[in-house]
Amino acid sequence: MYLMSLWLQFIKGLSPLYAGLYMLPAAVFALIASLVMPYLLTRFTARVIMFSGLIFTTISLILPSILDYRDLLSNTIYLGLLGIGSSLCLSTTVTVMMNAVPAERSGGAAALQETAYELGNVLGIAIIMSITSFIIVTI
Repeated sequence: MYLMSLWLQFIKGLSPLYAGLYMLPAAVFALIASLVMPYLLTRFTARVIMFSGLIFTTISLILPSILDYRDLLSNTIYLGLLGIGSSLCLSTTVTVMMNAVPAERSGGAAALQETAYELGNVLGIAIIMSITSFIIVTI
């Protein structure tokens, strides 16, 4: 998502506002999926929901390489699938983790989960941006 906003601004020439609006479907569909996820968790196991989220995410990352990705409708579909997939995985992980600890330890569990999430974000961005910077410099 971070690289996509840079791609939209520097390669496609969109302003930061339009780049944000272009990526809005991911946030909207992620919100919808996170609201539906508790209901899904009563009907399916966490493993099935997370696997479904990974399938949605995988499809959203493969489709742009196969089909045309230049029009707004296609990008809405791809980003919508990405939002659904990532939200199903993240929401399910948080819910399962918080349900696995006693109520008196929920504060520590939430802090640990959030720390791990943020650490993963920071390391992921650092690695991807380092690779991207290396590729751009060598080109």
